[in-house]
Amino acid sequence: MLQEPKDRSLLLHEEAVRMIQADPSLAHRALAILERWSERGSRHAKLVRDRWVEIIKAGDWAAALEESERGQQLRQASPMACLVPDDVRLRIIRSVKGNGKPAGLEVLQDKYPLIFSHTAPRGGPGWLALLDELCGQLQAHADAGGQQPRALSARGKWGRLDLRFVDLAPQLESLVAAAGAKSLSICDACGAPGQPVPELWHRTRCEEHRDTRPWWPTSVF
Repeated sequence: MLQEPKDRSLLLHEEAVRMIQADPSLAHRALAILERWSERGSRHAKLVRDRWVEIIKAGDWAAALEESERGQQLRQASPMACLVPDDVRLRIIRSVKGNGKPAGLEVLQDKYPLIFSHTAPRGGPGWLALLDELCGQLQAHADAGGQQPRALSARGKWGRLDLRFVDLAPQLESLVAAAGAKSLSICDACGAPGQPVPELWHRTRCEEHRDTRPWWPTSVF
């Protein structure tokens, strides 16, 4: 009987566990991430964080990698995937996709679970560096004691990156606006300089990818 393929989050957590076993100091880094998250979110989120503290302190990696609905719920609010380097993260995502093409913006949900707790980002790999830089700035501000922003929308829409957040500090609004505007000059397929193409379906593309259909997850509305 064929086994069901493992999902992206489970593979990322398997890699994070291997990293911690090779370098136990990374467990302290994961606990530090949880500590920064400790004052945010609902009572349910606190219960999940407390459970992760127990798992990491006890080295209970079987619980972290449990292939069940409970395990999936835990991994949706986990600090573990934050430990995985970007190049390894993208390699894992590519192996799950199985088509050899670059992953889209969805890979950032594992890297920024607090920002994308309400919605998954949807858009082409050409905008990955742009959104990653923005989310890094937003999360750094939150980690320094600011409000924790959460995305309501982070998707390609009418050829640009549509970005909307709740609990966004006023001083960060200009960063979000600038990222959205900049996306109109970046090919969403490859990251090269591009320009809006309003034909058939709205997109921002370089000449090479002008008519390439998206291979990444797209929004349905």
